Amino acid sequence: MNLGRVELCLHVKELTTSLEFYHKLGFIDQEVYPEEGWGILHYRDFVLGLYQGYIEENLLNFRGGNIYRLQNWLKKTGLPVEKTEAVNEDGTGSIYMRDPDNNLLYLDTSPGELED
Repeated sequence: MNLGRVELCLHVKELTTSLEFYHKLGFIDQEVYPEEGWGILHYRDFVLGLYQGYIEENLLNFRGGNIYRLQNWLKKTGLPVEKTEAVNEDGTGSIYMRDPDNNLLYLDTSPGELED
């Protein structure tokens, strides 16, 4: 099952300070909107999202997988889905689940992102 590409999303207290820190580590801007409180950076193949005021906890975000098929597959495998948001038959939508250590996983696909 294709989960899509993964990025780490961090809840940050002050976006500008966090951007400066990650830039010094060698991260490069992919999409940054300071006025909206978020930015996507990358370092080699690693993608990092920084969010001020959007998320309440750090999470892994899987993007591009067929959410409709993933939701059905998760049910069959017995992995619990915590929350579902508008899962559509075209594969778009989003679901939330947690790993055994209570880390949040967010599976999300918008129109135009579907990989499979």
